[in-house]
Amino acid sequence: MILHVPLPGHYFGGYPFIPTYFYLFGLFSIYMFDACRQHAPQKMLLLYLAIKMVKMILSIILVLIYCLAVREEAKAFLLTFISFYLLYLIYETWFFFSFEVNLKRKKKNKKKQNKVKKTEKENTKTDNSKVLQNKEDQGNTAEYTHVKDEAVKFHCTQNTDSFHTPRIQIISRGSVQILSFRLNKTECPWHWEGDWIIPDTEDENVKEIELLVISQGGKLIKMNPRIFSS
Repeated sequence: MILHVPLPGHYFGGYPFIPTYFYLFGLFSIYMFDACRQHAPQKMLLLYLAIKMVKMILSIILVLIYCLAVREEAKAFLLTFISFYLLYLIYETWFFFSFEVNLKRKKKNKKKQNKVKKTEKENTKTDNSKVLQNKEDQGNTAEYTHVKDEAVKFHCTQNTDSFHTPRIQIISRGSVQILSFRLNKTECPWHWEGDWIIPDTEDENVKEIELLVISQGGKLIKMNPRIFSS
């Protein structure tokens, strides 16, 4: 249409072959790039270079065949083919330049979003840790006036309110945190009553009491097992 209507004097019989060739090659390139984007995006540049090389070699072969087969139209065909090739090359370069710019922008935005999500996750984790620590400090530790990490002593007696229930007093000038409270080799729920640790369950057959704490300085301290006789 471009040569047949406005420039009928320059139209030649092999002209329809040129836009058809570039149109089909363009469809092939789009299909290959789309498949590569979905399955192997890291090889996109390698595919781009390979397609450009294939297009150049194939174009040279087709031009030589046509020029040798139809010598009287060789000049017109060659000039027209080169014009299409350059236009196609300019469009292709612009297309991939825009594609790379958009790809980099998406990666940059994705990194920002991941960074924001990571920061929010860390902040949430920190807040949860603070809440948990506050709960542990309120329920599982005994606070004293001094903060120096000194020796921790234990005092084990029978509970005055329940003859079958033992109680343990922790004597320390720093804060301590309860890690384990066991009766007869079994973990037992407990609660604070003042500075005394009281088990939540009553057992007439309590024979042995074990306690493991961590001092304010981060030292693990285990109470020697106490034999409790009812």
